Parts: sequence; structure tokens; C-alpha cells
Amino acid sequence: MKKLPSLLVVTDRGHFHAYQSDNGASLVALDNMQISEALDKLSEQVTDQAGAFPSRESHGEGNSTGERLPLLEELEQRSIRQIGQRIEELMVENEFKNWGLIAAAEINNAILDQVAPATREKLAFNLKRNLAGQPTEELRKRVLED
Repeated sequence: MKKLPSLLVVTDRGHFHAYQSDNGASLVALDNMQISEALDKLSEQVTDQAGAFPSRESHGEGNSTGERLPLLEELEQRSIRQIGQRIEELMVENEFKNWGLIAAAEINNAILDQVAPATREKLAFNLKRNLAGQPTEELRKRVLED
């Protein structure tokens, strides 16, 4: 019978859930985190005033809302960095021998880019699906069936 990894991380842009496999067949909740940058509405995170970026259309007069990196992209990068950092912390704190990741395809590789090479080498299971809202038993079945 297939065994669960020592640590299973199930995440999306705004929710992070970590489970520990107590005997290779069941999951116990270990950590839960909400990532405010991904959950809060953009209007709640920024003011309604334009930034101090000179506008070319107004010939140096006034401001533009243009930035080099779009704000939404920057907020997504921050949430992905937080996820990667938390995975690293859990792996070091608990000395897990292996781990698994369940995250949507759009962010899965970006999360893996945020963890150290030694941690990536311990990756035993990777499912590119958004299952962050699924009950623990459903997650367990998905991992054992895949």
C-alpha cells in the first residue's frame, strides 16, 4: 500500500494547510495560515491616490498609476514567497524525511522555486490541483490513489 509523505502541504494563493502523516496512512493538521495579500481585496490594500510616477501624456505634469511590476503580480509573488518560506520552516523544525505538495498548476512551480534545493530533493509527491478547500479525508484519498 502506498504511504503518505511525512509532511503534506495543500495551498492556494490565500490559504496554506500543512498536515503531518502520523503513521503513513492518516493525516493530522500541523499548520494553517491565511495569506492576507492574496485574500484582501486590492482596494483594501492600497489607497485611491495615484503614485508619484510622472505621466508622459501630461508632459511632466501630474502623476500616472503605471508601475514597472503590476501590483497584482507583486502581491502574488509575496504570497508565493510566504508559502515557500513556511515550507522551509516546517521541514527544518520537524526534520521531515519527505514531503508532498498539492497546489494549482499556476503556482505549483513558483512555490517549488522558493524552497531550497535540498528541500526539493525530498519532494515525494506533487499534485498540480487546487484542493485547498477539501476535507482531510479527501486529500488523503487523493494522495494514496495518485
